[in-house]
Amino acid sequence: METIKVMVNGLPGNVARILAGHIHKDKRFNLIPYSLTGAEILESEYMLD
Repeated sequence: METIKVMVNGLPGNVARILAGHIHKDKRFNLIPYSLTGAEILESEYMLD
């Protein structure tokens, strides 16, 4: 079975962070390494725990 590619926007927000963590652990999904977020976010990278 082919994995479903998922992009989670809103990182490093709380909901997006929790959702991305669950998606990353689930073998049915492939979390792509990109995310859109607000202009006020200065971080260019975010590492999941």
